[in-house]
Amino acid sequence: MRKLRQEFQYWYPVDLRVSGKDLVPNHLTYFLYNHCAVWPSEKDKWPRSVRANGHLLLNSEKMSKSTGNFLTLKQAVNKFSADGMRLSLADAGDTMEDANFVEKMADAGILRLFTFLEWTKEMLSCKDSLRTGPTNCFDDRVFESSINKAIEETDTNYKNMMYREALKTGFYELQAARDRYREGCMVGMHRDLVFRFIEVQTLLLCPICPHLAEHLWELVGKSGSIMNASWPVAGKVDLPLLKSADYLTDRAHDFRVRIKAMMNPKGKKKDAAPPKKPTHGIIYVASSYPLWQHATLNTLKEMYDQQGGNFPDNRDIMTRMKGVPEVKSAMKKLMPFVQHVKECVEHDGPSALETTLPFDERQVLDENRPFLSKALELISVEIKPSSEADKRIQEDCAPGKPFSVFTAQENQTNGVNGSGTEASDKSPLPSENQPTTSPVCRFVNVKLCGVEPAQGAKVFQATVLLENPQGQYLLNLDHLTREVAAVFGLRGRKLVLSASPKCDSELTNQDVMKYSGQCLYAFIPKK
Repeated sequence: MRKLRQEFQYWYPVDLRVSGKDLVPNHLTYFLYNHCAVWPSEKDKWPRSVRANGHLLLNSEKMSKSTGNFLTLKQAVNKFSADGMRLSLADAGDTMEDANFVEKMADAGILRLFTFLEWTKEMLSCKDSLRTGPTNCFDDRVFESSINKAIEETDTNYKNMMYREALKTGFYELQAARDRYREGCMVGMHRDLVFRFIEVQTLLLCPICPHLAEHLWELVGKSGSIMNASWPVAGKVDLPLLKSADYLTDRAHDFRVRIKAMMNPKGKKKDAAPPKKPTHGIIYVASSYPLWQHATLNTLKEMYDQQGGNFPDNRDIMTRMKGVPEVKSAMKKLMPFVQHVKECVEHDGPSALETTLPFDERQVLDENRPFLSKALELISVEIKPSSEADKRIQEDCAPGKPFSVFTAQENQTNGVNGSGTEASDKSPLPSENQPTTSPVCRFVNVKLCGVEPAQGAKVFQATVLLENPQGQYLLNLDHLTREVAAVFGLRGRKLVLSASPKCDSELTNQDVMKYSGQCLYAFIPKK
């Protein structure tokens, strides 16, 4: 009896009882009642937690042998692999709602895992060509903070047994952060951050996909088994910085939509000449709201808080606003603005009621002008305060809502690297007497040699700028090589530049400005 008592006291209380939702009204309820009845005064013997889960659907339908909608565990593992099954089951659902195992989603999940594995191999093969040095550019800081945020959120989700949420924060969102860094970093990815990401991603994915994680752990040269590895330690999460990155992504999308609307105006006649493609952009940024909008936001925020996180009806809002002196001169504009604010709160939460941003909007845009120029396919982008614009623009401009103006100017060099056009061996710069409205960029023409389309090449001739129109952001040899690889669709491949058409020599001097206006030749060196 003493041994039985010792065993009982060792295992009690029950930390977790897991069962199906159909047992909640009977078995699980009496499970709690019985413990309370047996130990009415010893609460330390009562169960600490109970978790109920829903049933499992297959392709959105109930599993049934009679209908043929049935899949055994052995069949599923043979079809999707163990890790593929675990990934799909984790993604099927967390709560008491019925989890839905969809075979198409399982296939897509396996493809994601395979893509991550292949990308890791690619990074290992081109490790020496990745950027080194300080990690202080905007994209570096954002990516590092995104990794730290993923560690914290995924740790919380695992502890709460919210496996779909853990997969969301620890895989899907982290992969998306990697993609933004890869596509948006104008100076190339940093080696330390790339391999920090691979290590963290492998560890966060390990509880769900242990076999792939073990393989990746060995692949990157880590000693021992990943099962003995510690959970990654998160650094500082800079939330204002992450918000500024989301802001930049959203505004770049808005600018692209605006340019698209300019190129496809409504009501255009069939025989009308097509609009010229914009070459320059000016983005006006406001440091504060107009006085009446500022007062409206403060009043709406006060009413929103008083209503417990809800807005009163428009009649009450109008009655309240009539007593605000700053708003009286703009009553015709009031309700459209109120409706716009409501929509923003519904989409972005209460932060849409703030009258200031948690970051310097103008600094973020100015620091990322090269990215905006490339994303919008413009020669140059200027960032100006709204005070320098006319009154109409000032009224439409607000914190977080910059106003953009795009124009097409003649006699400009195409500012988009990798246009894929026919490039001559030596393209002369415009003469000094030729009228221009902005500085001319130094550039090189590049031809891709000895590479077949099957190897991933998208184009075989291109023009690459060595600087922006203001003579800033000059490329060195490393930067130029990475830019050329991206243009030809060979990002991550080991690419070499040569001044010889025979590709029998390599460029070694980091100063590539002396090749401006000339033709260089790119090739993949033989192993």
